[in-house]
Amino acid sequence: MKKPLTHMLFCLLLLTFLLPVSVKAEEKNRAEMTVTDHQVGISLEIPAGKTDAIHSLRVKVSVTSFDAEDLSGTFAFHESISSTVKDAAWMAKDSGYVMDVILSGKQDLIGENGILSLGTLSLSSDSKNWSAVVSIPENALEYVNSFGNYETVTDLHGDSVTVKVENKEPETTPTPVPTATPVPTATPAPTVTPTPNPPSPPVVIPTVTPVPPTPTPEATPVPTQTPQPSPAPEFKPSDKTTLSASVKNGSNRVTFTWKKVKGADGYQIYQYNSKTRKYERLKTVLDPKVTSYTSKALSYGTTYSFKIRAFQVKENGERTYGAFSKTIKASTAPGKVSSFTAKSSRKKEAAISWKKVKEAAGYQIYRSDSLKGTYKRIKTVTGNTSVKYTNKKLKSGKTYYYKVRAFSKTSSGTRIYGNFTSVKKVKVK
Repeated sequence: MKKPLTHMLFCLLLLTFLLPVSVKAEEKNRAEMTVTDHQVGISLEIPAGKTDAIHSLRVKVSVTSFDAEDLSGTFAFHESISSTVKDAAWMAKDSGYVMDVILSGKQDLIGENGILSLGTLSLSSDSKNWSAVVSIPENALEYVNSFGNYETVTDLHGDSVTVKVENKEPETTPTPVPTATPVPTATPAPTVTPTPNPPSPPVVIPTVTPVPPTPTPEATPVPTQTPQPSPAPEFKPSDKTTLSASVKNGSNRVTFTWKKVKGADGYQIYQYNSKTRKYERLKTVLDPKVTSYTSKALSYGTTYSFKIRAFQVKENGERTYGAFSKTIKASTAPGKVSSFTAKSSRKKEAAISWKKVKEAAGYQIYRSDSLKGTYKRIKTVTGNTSVKYTNKKLKSGKTYYYKVRAFSKTSSGTRIYGNFTSVKKVKVK
């Protein structure tokens, strides 16, 4: 009888030690978020049972707001992150927004404690009072391990957080009116019997000493009337400004410039939303001296439409809006070429291939004889149907270095280039 009882006790003790281990394993693959004012700090504990290094990572943070139509977000990476590639793009999706965060480099992104301090998401809106719910869905985390395998974490845990901003105007307390002090009733004066005056002594008039005449001061000149300041320039609602836009190579941000409007106190830039088929306010500029603005990150390889209008603020705070400018279009740079490979399968040849890039009008291939040498363009592939090229007549046994970039065309026909791929080394047969 003692042996079965001893066996049961041993099993209970074993379960007692194993249970905390099991709970700890379930706590892995977590997204932790902390809220401070309008900022959300994000850290990740990934993945459960991680045994190898993670060099590349992508996570999509979901943001939903029901009372801020012009919500915008920026992302600042934690100072401890030293990755070669650090990028974050803010975009509208369905009925909300997504902050798409990407990291890639040579070092392991996850520390010894299994935690990655990702960074801080900052939200802003022109609305006075607004709120937003921030969350990371279970399947929003993707990574590439040190063996080059692409994996998705489907069991990411984490509670959503709420950012709430309230800017209430202070209520004015009415000044109390003082109560009038009652005036006392006048007391009747007593009747006074006049006392007879004694006879006055004779008055002696002294000799008058002549007084020198006081000099008359010169008349003070009347100042000339102060000129009144010139009236402020009249604001005409019919006045339009001229809007222009430009995009740098490799960038997904648009830089706007415009001309001043007389009497304007600010400007509003609008962007066309192809889903709602309406123009939505992108930015309100409250300084009339400012005539330029650079947008937040937009989608790569996409053409957008914009327009602008001026406004004047009256004494009572109301705004008078001017007419909209002509609509202009601006295209962001195409995305970076992915799945780029270069190898030598035949003598004196190097075969190069890559994956199509959205909205690309063509590709440029560059080559160098050394890794840090001068790269020269050896081929321009027009169109978006061909995604491969064979470099022939090379020297056998020699090593060459290649890189590729995509390009698109603006409405005026000007090319805008995407970022180069990483360099691929090929030793020719």
